[in-house]
Amino acid sequence: MNLKVILLGIRDCGVYTMDEWEEYTDFLESGEEMKRLVYEHPHLETNELKERVCRGFGVGAANPDYSIWEKIVDENYFSDSSRRDENALGLISGCYDLLHLGHVRCIDYAAGFTRANSNGKKPVLCALILSDKDIRQKKGITRPIIDVNERMRLMAGIKMVDYVTPLSHPDCLASIEKIRPDYFFKYESDLKQGIVFREAELVKSLGGEVVFFPEHDNTAKRGFTSTYIIETIRNSKYSG
Repeated sequence: MNLKVILLGIRDCGVYTMDEWEEYTDFLESGEEMKRLVYEHPHLETNELKERVCRGFGVGAANPDYSIWEKIVDENYFSDSSRRDENALGLISGCYDLLHLGHVRCIDYAAGFTRANSNGKKPVLCALILSDKDIRQKKGITRPIIDVNERMRLMAGIKMVDYVTPLSHPDCLASIEKIRPDYFFKYESDLKQGIVFREAELVKSLGGEVVFFPEHDNTAKRGFTSTYIIETIRNSKYSG
């Protein structure tokens, strides 16, 4: 699916209020043009996104396509010392299956924090995206709903994100070694996971800082997680 179809599919899933959808679209790279398209386009006769959710099994594994968007780079991009020295680099990571409002709010926070603490350097935010195979191993056979190229395309469409990098491993350790971020963003509760704790310790050992996302009460109450959205769609009247 292209970016337009993915966004229209998310819109037509009916999980957001008008105010929430307005907030979501405010963060799109293409700004008013994409927002106008999304608002004016009629509801889809066939919502492929909903169909994928309701069929009960995830998409097949895809190979990362770096030609999708110039924002998409491999982890070696930041190995260049001059590029690293010129930038204050913030790093986020995750599955980002059905990129939702909770994700976008966290991305906005990470970008703002990196910008405010850039110390005269150019603030840059990079998003690491888990592979389809590793999401399936982590989440089960019903995931991912959208493949790695669709997820990278959607992430690259968020204006606060400067670079998107597909992960070649089931964790971020190797990428952190190469990228050496100044700021690594996670929820504090994520540190209970052994691998996330190791990632955080590695960041600190390389001179970076681990920054915790704030808890958004309204996000938590509305249940903005991919699992919540998937369950909402499956429990809706949509029959596929």
